[in-house]
Amino acid sequence: MNFPSINSKRVKGIIFVVLLFAYGLGAETNAQSTRQTQPPADKPWQEFVSSEGHFTVLMPEVPNEQFVPVQGQFVNTEAHVYFVRTNVASYAVGYADFPDAWKDPDLVRTAFDSGRDRLLAAGMLHLVSEKDISTASLPGREWVIDDGAQVMKDRAYYRNGRLYQAIFVSPQVDGMSPELVKFYDGLSSKFFGSFKIKT
Repeated sequence: MNFPSINSKRVKGIIFVVLLFAYGLGAETNAQSTRQTQPPADKPWQEFVSSEGHFTVLMPEVPNEQFVPVQGQFVNTEAHVYFVRTNVASYAVGYADFPDAWKDPDLVRTAFDSGRDRLLAAGMLHLVSEKDISTASLPGREWVIDDGAQVMKDRAYYRNGRLYQAIFVSPQVDGMSPELVKFYDGLSSKFFGSFKIKT
């Protein structure tokens, strides 16, 4: 069975755009096929707990931590990002604190829109889909973005002055067998389903 792989020459890091939205897990990649006769070993995922970030998530390996300065006209903060890159997919969870003034859900939605527009304005990315994943107490948005070689699913949430994002990056599924599509859907569901923000 052929498994597309995610290989990186170097990590570009996490790119924050505008006030409240978002970073995309960026990496120079060579999306290439790797011949395998069976799926990668399904070793147990580990629960990662961020006591400072107030969240838990399952990841296939212990994540690396990165701190990214976020500076803008009204914001000067730092993002905490935890990421894992395997030979089949990449995973990232991050958070950054923003001014408490951003408590209006309409303002949060506007910031999500503005961030999306700024990210896509460069023209190298294509927005595949977008949907509101808000709850009564937690504004949220999901984007699926295609860069021509990979697909990034990005879920962002905003609670009490803090922006959280969970990002899953995989090869494009076009041309993949149904078995591989199911495999990647399973990885995505496991990752996003395990992400919990503590109150």
